[in-house]
Formats: sequence, C-alpha cells, structure tokens
Amino acid sequence: MQIISETIEFKITEPTAVVLGKFDGVHIGHQLLITKLLEQKKKGLKTVVFTFDKSPASLFIQDGDTYRELCTLQEKRDIFEQYGVDVLIEFPMNIETAAIPAEEFVTEILQKRLNCKNLIAGEDISFGYKGLGDCNMLLDYSLSGGFCAEILEKLMIKDVLPEEDSVGEVSST
Repeated sequence: MQIISETIEFKITEPTAVVLGKFDGVHIGHQLLITKLLEQKKKGLKTVVFTFDKSPASLFIQDGDTYRELCTLQEKRDIFEQYGVDVLIEFPMNIETAAIPAEEFVTEILQKRLNCKNLIAGEDISFGYKGLGDCNMLLDYSLSGGFCAEILEKLMIKDVLPEEDSVGEVSST
C-alpha cells in the first residue's frame, strides 16, 4: 500500500475509486464503505482511502481540552493495508487545509489530483471550509464532473443487531 502523508502535493494518474472519511475507529459502518471501495478494484480502478493525519475536530478544541482518537495513525494504516487498499492519503489537517472551499476540494483534489471516477462516502460526510461540502454537493458534481458518487445511508444499530431495541446510529462517537 502506498501512503501519501505530510503533503498536499500529490497526483494519481490512473483512474481511481475514492472513499472519504475520518475513519476514527474503523467501525462496521467504515468497513462497509471500504467493502464498497474494494468492489471498484475488481472493475480496474485503483482504490484510495482519503482521510486526515488528525481529526478536523482537533483544530477546534479549547485550551485545556484534549482530543483523543480511537485509533492511532499506525493502527489505521495497518487496517487499510489488511483490507488491500492501494493508496492511503493522510491529508494534513491544519488551518490552511481546513480553509479549502468545498468546491475546490472536489475540482482540484478529487478530480484533478486523484483522477476520481467513483466516489464513496456516507450520507453524513462533510468537507471543505466550515464543513460546507456534503453528500448533496458530491451528487451534484458527479452529474457533470465525470465521476460517479455512491452515497451510503447511515448504518443503524438495528441493522447490525436486530435483537436490540436501540435504533441509534453506528458512529465512532
């Protein structure tokens, strides 16, 4: 698995399938996203996991607070390697990259740098400046942008554990 980290300067020339997410904890919902990604590998696309070197939330903690991630960077790397992902992008999360407008993220990063032909994300995805990019924006861009967007509904506890009375969302939080 190729790991691209500590840079925003990268370019993949082969057509790719990309999954977007924080992937903290790599829970069963994340595993579903990765399974969908790997289906695209069978269609000849290079598989890319696009995540961050640290959670975007870590930029906004108050003095004295701490932000803990469920998985270390190395643990996430090991998980994606075991799945057979081709490329892992650990995008640097800092004030400058957090200020990238959502539209620019789609056109410059997904389309130009990643050569994305198939994009997979959860319906709760947010990206770009102030998290203004969402699944609807991805679907809109996919209509004219030369890539297919596959948006997966939030996995619910009842989908995983039907015997449970709870109907909460599967989430790292």
